[in-house]
Amino acid sequence: MAEFRFDIIPEVISEAEGTALVMQFTLVDGTGPIPEGGVTVNLEGDTAEILQQFLAPDGDGAVQTRVTEEGNVFYRFDTSFGPGAGIVGGVLDVFSLEDGDPDQENSDPEAAGTGFLSNFSFTITDPIASITLPVSNDLVQEADQTFTYTLVEGEGYTVDGTQNSGTFTVTDGVTPATTPTVGITVSPENPTNTDLINLYESDQTVVTAIFTVDGPIPPKDC
Repeated sequence: MAEFRFDIIPEVISEAEGTALVMQFTLVDGTGPIPEGGVTVNLEGDTAEILQQFLAPDGDGAVQTRVTEEGNVFYRFDTSFGPGAGIVGGVLDVFSLEDGDPDQENSDPEAAGTGFLSNFSFTITDPIASITLPVSNDLVQEADQTFTYTLVEGEGYTVDGTQNSGTFTVTDGVTPATTPTVGITVSPENPTNTDLINLYESDQTVVTAIFTVDGPIPPKDC
């Protein structure tokens, strides 16, 4: 029976640098052979919507959103994936993506759980196969996110006991701008409630607002 090793390259995916994630499958020496038509293997992510982080070979999102005539929403892989276009040594069925509905008619995120838009299957036809996913730069400053994919055992194949998962971190790849902290004080203060100011028309009370800045102030054109 075919046994496969699973690797993820590289460990850090930078949006700023446009890094591509590579999932690689390798037939372990002394196992197999791969039957005609290939072996379909299953991958599981550790959280939902991992694949929303990536693009298809044509530059669109790796995940496509589709709406049925009844108005139901379902998801599938972009149709631009193919031999030499993000895929080597295998076949990616556009409907292999987990969206909670096996019939691909109405997605169900609750039913899919952490597998929603993360889990999928891939048919391996060659001893070395791979899927390449360019990262999507959403231009939104956000914290680093770390994900793990695991090649799980299934019908017709086994997995390497020591190399069957891979972890990677998606980062903006830029140094966050330093944001100053701005404070304000006003006078005269209300002696019993500093959140309030007493204004008297007869006295023509003048309010003074004092702003303080802790940290560097960015240039005017920022």
